[in-house]
Amino acid sequence: MAEQRPQWLSGESFLVRIWWETSNMSGEPLVWRGRVEHVASGRAIYFDDFAELLAFIENRVGSSSLPTAATGGQDKEEERCAE
Repeated sequence: MAEQRPQWLSGESFLVRIWWETSNMSGEPLVWRGRVEHVASGRAIYFDDFAELLAFIENRVGSSSLPTAATGGQDKEEERCAE
């Protein structure tokens, strides 16, 4: 019997680019900007808030299918710090 993988491992791909930029020509403090593209559909958005990035991804894969710390979705850095 084949092992069943969690739904969030089913294979959605995203291309994310994040960069710093000044908010205007006066040299105000740097701000984060980004662009995320859903590879399969080609849909993309620009964002300046990580909540927008997460909302775009959740819209594509469904928020209930994303991993959380409670379901073993901690990244390796978090796991190392917890030890």
